[in-house]
Amino acid sequence: MRLGLRVMRGRILPILALLSTAAIVVAGPSLNELREVLIKHLEGVNETMVEEAAVEGILRRFSNQVMLVTNTTRPLASGTVDTNALPVAQSRVFEDRYGYLRIGRLESNSVSEITRQLNELRSSNQLQGLVLDLRFAGGRDLSAAGYLAQWFVGGNRPLMEWKGQRVTAQSGPSSYQGPVVVLVNGQTRGAPEVLAAILRTQITAVLIGNTTRGETAEYREITLSNGQILRLAVAAVTLGEGQPLKPGGLRPDIVVGVSEREERAYLDNPYRVGEGSAEIVSRPRLNEAELVRMKREAGDPEGAARSRSAARLDSGAPLVRDPALARGLDLLKGLNVLKLGTGS
Repeated sequence: MRLGLRVMRGRILPILALLSTAAIVVAGPSLNELREVLIKHLEGVNETMVEEAAVEGILRRFSNQVMLVTNTTRPLASGTVDTNALPVAQSRVFEDRYGYLRIGRLESNSVSEITRQLNELRSSNQLQGLVLDLRFAGGRDLSAAGYLAQWFVGGNRPLMEWKGQRVTAQSGPSSYQGPVVVLVNGQTRGAPEVLAAILRTQITAVLIGNTTRGETAEYREITLSNGQILRLAVAAVTLGEGQPLKPGGLRPDIVVGVSEREERAYLDNPYRVGEGSAEIVSRPRLNEAELVRMKREAGDPEGAARSRSAARLDSGAPLVRDPALARGLDLLKGLNVLKLGTGS
């Protein structure tokens, strides 16, 4: 009997402790009570200081749903998009086989232009991979992400839902079926952010760079009495079969440590020598043919690169020094080597 009571007690006490802890959390001190205690007992603390601290705490607690901006910081902090930014900022081909498209602005009225340039890039080249550069890209019409994703995804699969609007993939095969790398950074926001999430989910696109801004919802702006603007996330995005797109930004699959200032410089010239490129260019980069040959010989590419002549390196083409882009191109080369090796 005593043993049974002891066992029951051992089960009940942890539950009571948990319930008491929950009760403490629920019945925590009110903001007014804390304000009075702090002002009364802390030297040098006044009501204004407590109010400011309370506001900071509230904004920090709900940072993924609430954003406070001023007139001077609004263009950057609110995620508004430069309407002068081109839908496609740049389109090119690296090494005659890897397509590159940089999006500047993604809205519903720019999807057709972006799709047109993607089709042109695909039809005029024998692409073995595609780099989609979404760094510094914005767009507040989040549904545009789903419509552009239709170029990449087929099979009538659900892509996203936003504000009751469901976007599905085209019924037939997608317009492009090769590997895709997506470059992102802290200024990737809004529709391009959602696009990156869809491509990662649907076609296993690899994200390279830094964590995105985390503005994947519709925002309502409320002007406060002091002139500041409070932005509230009121309509979130769900992916695929209803998976919520978590707030806080997308963390890339491959993180590349480079400042946004350096990245902006690389956008215009990916071959420039910069402080962020040291890690990427410290070793010689082999071309795809050399990688295939090494794989067939079961050799070590890095060791062989040091012992073989420079003629075996892709010395004829300039070296891409943009760290994120270089990683993306190397990844596409590696994927093609594996594909050739397996005969698929």
